Amino acid sequence: MKLIFPVVFALILISCKNNNPSFASTHEEKRTDSILQNKNDTNSCRLVIMFYSIGEGIEFPISNAFEDSIGSYSLKIGKTIDYKKTHWGREGETDFCLKLNELTQPEQLDFISKTKSQLKKAKWVNIYENYPCPSRSRR
Repeated sequence: MKLIFPVVFALILISCKNNNPSFASTHEEKRTDSILQNKNDTNSCRLVIMFYSIGEGIEFPISNAFEDSIGSYSLKIGKTIDYKKTHWGREGETDFCLKLNELTQPEQLDFISKTKSQLKKAKWVNIYENYPCPSRSRR
């Protein structure tokens, strides 16, 4: 009797899977179209950094150091780097959206490389390139 429920549940899960190749192909095409649309979207950013929390708050020293590094890099190259900073959570969750339009392609690559290197030790951060800036509201 104890084995009946898991077996029935497993059979239901297996039978619900859509193995139709045309479904997978269509799904992949929609995903690809969505990615291409995001790259051309006016909301798309060259770099999006998301500091998130797992119940203990974000890593504030790393977040602050990252924001300081934007200013330092700006001074180094003599250009102002515009960015959007959005606080959206109760524990300091913050998104940084950088279009980097003011930078040349080599400067963008250099800035992104330095950012990834700087944030390598951070536990609770996501880094995205060519990604739409999330529109979040404060919780």
